[in-house]
Amino acid sequence: MKLAHWIVVLLVSLVACTEDPAYSVVNEDDPTVETPEDTETPDSPASKDPLAGMKLMQYSRGVVEKMIAQIKSGDEKLGGMALMSLPSHPGHFKDHPELMDELVVPALIEATKPGGKPVFRGVAVGKLAQMAGASKKVMPALLTALDDDELRQHLCHGVGKINADVTPIVEKLASLLSRGSDRARREAAVGLGSCGSASKSAIPALIKALGDDNRTVRRDVAHALGRIGPDARPAIDALRAAAKDKWGPARFAAESAIKKIGG
Repeated sequence: MKLAHWIVVLLVSLVACTEDPAYSVVNEDDPTVETPEDTETPDSPASKDPLAGMKLMQYSRGVVEKMIAQIKSGDEKLGGMALMSLPSHPGHFKDHPELMDELVVPALIEATKPGGKPVFRGVAVGKLAQMAGASKKVMPALLTALDDDELRQHLCHGVGKINADVTPIVEKLASLLSRGSDRARREAAVGLGSCGSASKSAIPALIKALGDDNRTVRRDVAHALGRIGPDARPAIDALRAAAKDKWGPARFAAESAIKKIGG
């Protein structure tokens, strides 16, 4: 009975994760719709680490090893439960800091590899992102994730919450704006917007992408420039041109960005 109870609890948690507003279906033709990328404040300290300063549960080597064994067991239910429960905040490892690099990070990287259940791969990359500032092994794994369609969508919506230097990620996302698929370009724009002012080096690439053939890419690029804020002033002229877009949502996004930048 207890096992069934916890399975239900964790399944509810999984559903809650997939119902993140960032993945909500909206009417793309409604120019008044503001996406989460519009309303969040990526440069707010609180948005980086909501658990900062809290005293978190500490985990022993034995407990962590048991969780990882369950993840690797091939049992989808137990493995999924263990993955959801695996500690990933650096605060969980104050008593045993060696466990992060030695056990947890390698297990999470393995869980992101192709072939696994998409939702669990997404959970794993999200947990890795939490650890980017505490483990040098994480950033290469995140950069690899940006080339994966299943993982990129999970990472791009929350990349601004990574408590580490995101310069390598910004560079990768900027490159995707010019060489990726429609989906990749759109998600790259979302990711750059999520990083806020940390994405200012990508402004030239974003300006160029305002002329993208895909209208949803143009809209999301305008949103991204607005979220970068005053540092995006070099994009004002391009945004004014974008504010004449024939498609309402792209036009509205450009107008909104101009206001946020202060143009």
